[in-house]
Amino acid sequence: MAAVTAHATFALAGHGRRIAAALLDGVLGSVIVAAFGAAGFGIGLLGAGGTNSDGWDALGWVLVGTFLGIVLGAGIWIALIVWLVRRPGTRNGQTIGKQALGIRAARADRSEIGVGVALLREIVAKGVLIGVTSSVISGLLGFLDAGLIGGFVAVAIWYGPAFADEQRRGLHDRLSGTRVIVADSAAAPAAPSADDELWPAPA
Repeated sequence: MAAVTAHATFALAGHGRRIAAALLDGVLGSVIVAAFGAAGFGIGLLGAGGTNSDGWDALGWVLVGTFLGIVLGAGIWIALIVWLVRRPGTRNGQTIGKQALGIRAARADRSEIGVGVALLREIVAKGVLIGVTSSVISGLLGFLDAGLIGGFVAVAIWYGPAFADEQRRGLHDRLSGTRVIVADSAAAPAAPSADDELWPAPA
């Protein structure tokens, strides 16, 4: 990737493309985890069938197999996301969804995203912290919530600030010091802003 000047103007990605990319990544991640969970379920059934165990032991085989399959699938998805986002060059900052939609995450200081920032942004902020927020809200709502309301509210809390921010930063962007830009936007030199941490606002 060509060197970028210290002060450059990029086109910030629109909310529609960002949401679509996140949904695509979510679907792909769910498919991978579900596939490994199903494989673990099948292996559990085989293990249960190969023993003279009673029904409870058979159920244990199935539950353990499914659980381990889900954990393995989640681990593979996490490793894949981190590997994708920390790729050097023009693909740096891109998940599968972002690559398909032509956008990418970029650090505020213009340096490439490494493993640490990729983990912080994509796994800790967008995964763990949103999940914890969703769980807390679902717990407070109790029987009125099937998990969906808590999930929607958690996403709104974390991404909602992007709609009111001139740099379109959600809380996960602020936490990791990133912006989401159009992948092929020109990096034309621009006058330094008052705050080097803030990029020029979109037109």
